[in-house]
Amino acid sequence: PPSGYVTAQAYLEDEGFVGSVLVRRDGVDVIRSGFGFANKNQQLLNGIDTRYRIGSVSKTFTAFAVSHLHSMGLIASYDDPIDNYLPTYPRGNEITVRHLLRHRSGIPDYLGQVSQDASYTPAELVDLFDDRALEFDPGTDFDYSNANYVLLGVLVEAVSGTSYMEYLKVNVFGPLGMINTEYGASTITGTLVSTIGDLEAWGRSFIEQSLLDAQDYDEIFIDGEYGLGWIESEVAGKSVYWHNGGINGFSAIIALFPDQNGLVVALSNVQNQDDMLQRIVSTMAENEF
Repeated sequence: PPSGYVTAQAYLEDEGFVGSVLVRRDGVDVIRSGFGFANKNQQLLNGIDTRYRIGSVSKTFTAFAVSHLHSMGLIASYDDPIDNYLPTYPRGNEITVRHLLRHRSGIPDYLGQVSQDASYTPAELVDLFDDRALEFDPGTDFDYSNANYVLLGVLVEAVSGTSYMEYLKVNVFGPLGMINTEYGASTITGTLVSTIGDLEAWGRSFIEQSLLDAQDYDEIFIDGEYGLGWIESEVAGKSVYWHNGGINGFSAIIALFPDQNGLVVALSNVQNQDDMLQRIVSTMAENEF
């Protein structure tokens, strides 16, 4: 357990964590528990099956859908210009699929333009940014922009001929038994709601490389950088693949430790908890892995 604490539970209580957390190594739970209230007024406690909006952790699913289409030859190359698939997008002959996946397209974010109370179709979101000037020439810089992943969702639908959610249901949620993962209340971004158990199945599919061939997984992770929907970095001397998310009233993180067959999933119904969630991952990496 974390130094100075008898158990991981005691550490998380001391952190003041509210939500649900799973820490697992080599097929054994270090902790799987809920903390605090899901709804204070109704005195409902967070549990291991509580569902949360996962914000930008959703990007790991969008990127996977693209990787899956690529593995089947429906996207010939990540370096194809997107106008092969979305022929009307401005400068689509210069922006590649890989540029979108790695936030290297230069397309500006749109979050400042949306009403948090409204719901938007993907096409309506694209209308918010498709006529704006690029912030840099595609491929020359990195800038994290939600617009990239909205466009990738549209691309998945265009290439597959089915809806984004249907594609994920058939190729991810169904095969992995993720019965608690679906669209959240708003489609602004960070579209999905999920549970620690479902995200455990999702994380394990990467550690076990169960949904794609090994060479497809090799392309996803880029050491020290934002790869195809995941960030690969080092925590406490250990390689970790991770992504975080934050969206109205929620915070989330998933972190995979492939060399230790370990993972951390922390989902909170408190927003702006990113510093705490990163700290939890670091502490678990140092003391449990």
